[in-house]
Amino acid sequence: MVRGVERLGLGVAMVMLLVCGAVGHADHEEEYMEWRNDNGKYILRWRRVEHGYEFNMTAQTTGWIAVGFSRTRKMAKTDMMIGSVDSSGATLGDFYAPLSDTPDFDAQQDGEVISSFESNGWTSISFFRLDNTEDQDEDEVISNCTHMLWGFGFKDLEPIPGGGYTFDVHLHENRHAVEFDFDVGSAEDQKEANQERLWKAIHGNMMIIAWVLLAVWSSMLPAYMKKTLDVWWFYAHIGMNIAILVLSLLATGLIFYMHQLEGESHVHNLHQLYGYTILLGVVVQSGLGVWSHVWWNPNREVVPLFPDKIHWWFGRVLIVVAWCNVILGLQKFGEKWNALSYTLLYLWFALVAAYVVIFEIYEERTKSESPDLPVEPPQFKESYADDGGASVVVESYATQKKATFGLAVLSGLVVFFGMVISLEV
Repeated sequence: MVRGVERLGLGVAMVMLLVCGAVGHADHEEEYMEWRNDNGKYILRWRRVEHGYEFNMTAQTTGWIAVGFSRTRKMAKTDMMIGSVDSSGATLGDFYAPLSDTPDFDAQQDGEVISSFESNGWTSISFFRLDNTEDQDEDEVISNCTHMLWGFGFKDLEPIPGGGYTFDVHLHENRHAVEFDFDVGSAEDQKEANQERLWKAIHGNMMIIAWVLLAVWSSMLPAYMKKTLDVWWFYAHIGMNIAILVLSLLATGLIFYMHQLEGESHVHNLHQLYGYTILLGVVVQSGLGVWSHVWWNPNREVVPLFPDKIHWWFGRVLIVVAWCNVILGLQKFGEKWNALSYTLLYLWFALVAAYVVIFEIYEERTKSESPDLPVEPPQFKESYADDGGASVVVESYATQKKATFGLAVLSGLVVFFGMVISLEV
């Protein structure tokens, strides 16, 4: 009956992981990044969306506003989106400057207005633009550009016969070129973003090592390896749990410090809320473990509900919640994770389920073939020295369990390093 409940718990855990994966995908939406010039009169906001970018350009003017995409600081060979707003709505044009003079109106117009307004001397236009329009003569692939050009004037775009628009010349102070990465921002923003990415990467790796690897191995030891490793299972279990606690504290402290520097809220998404809940759970679980050890009696015939069984199941639930949170974190912040990385992660989850099933089979067979064996022997050799042949059965399965646990450790390490390598693919 107990083993049946455990198998049911495993099934529920797998369903929870699938749900968490789906929630993570649904929750994953890029936030707008922002850049503004020194005097704050021009503001560009943008974010990556499917197949392209959404832009919002805002300037202190009632005339035209523009953003340009280029591989150099010069106006020549710059792809531009220029627009203005009047009582009838927004006008947006796709332009290209083959030389450093007035840009030409593109034969192929790419750009779709999302919204616009003009109020209190400010003009704002939001639009969507494909990353690669396949217009090789007049458009740049935005993600390949290294500079952003901006500008605004004081008159609206004016249509000209035959198609296209003309606009007044901007003042020198109302235009500029900035070294830019449209997946990050300006060079200064990029430096800050790289530092932030490094901290998040360290945080993520610590949590993956702690909860995707160590927590799994640590939970397998007391569940399946007590009769196989003698007292060594306990020392390995304690050591792994201390490592999990230390890694969780360091990883959470690092992100807390990062948000403190940036003046951001410490709990503004589901991933962070889960993270602090898990950290609290680690402290509670550690306390339950200490309590279980202090109150352990080698002569007991029945394992008590509290604190032992609660310690077991609280730990298992904590691992599943942590797995869900790892998925949420990767979906929201794992920019470099690709299909191969996620495949390896889910492969590891499937392998864990398989190892649990194999261990359960070993346990059931050992119990059925040697029904008189004690539930919790303190040491293998002493307990089974004169059991009338039962030790042969147990020793056989003990060897198989050792091999299975060794395979679980080895495959976990292979999957982890495979995920790390796959980030560069």
